[in-house]
Amino acid sequence: PGTAYEYSNMGTALAGYVVEAVSGMDFSDYCEANIFGTICMDNTHWYYSDFDSANVARPYEWTGSEYQAYAQYGFADYPNGQLRSNVLDLANFLLAYLQDGSFQGQELLSSSSVSEMLTPQIPSLEPTQGLNWYTEEIFLTGSGTTTLWGHNGGESGASTDIYFDPTTDIGI
Repeated sequence: PGTAYEYSNMGTALAGYVVEAVSGMDFSDYCEANIFGTICMDNTHWYYSDFDSANVARPYEWTGSEYQAYAQYGFADYPNGQLRSNVLDLANFLLAYLQDGSFQGQELLSSSSVSEMLTPQIPSLEPTQGLNWYTEEIFLTGSGTTTLWGHNGGESGASTDIYFDPTTDIGI
């Protein structure tokens, strides 16, 4: 500790467990009641079974000559991945961060919590890493690069990237 840094998906799964231990609720139920419902994320769920399967994109893999469909899948340590959402719901999530933790007058997080999440946590080892968010240089056509806060993730057949600039209130 204090001498090396390594990103860990398991850290996010452990944070989900802490939410369960403190709230006494299953993590997915907590998210539905306290996050997704609060910021109008009506098409966002942790479990595939919570969706109409006709409205969920199927993951594919490029085999070198064609795309091969995967079956839908999940993980036991799901707080570190497998959230399914649509672009409108992700935009609401991003808006809550751009509005210092509030969405349509509802406070999801205190502004001090958002500020802490967007503060490098171990600057001597990894100056880009906040709490689940990190900074990344993004190339802008014709403008060089800019530094944005964000997070990305992917598994077989799926990838998601979300980035924002809290000083300009722009998100992608």
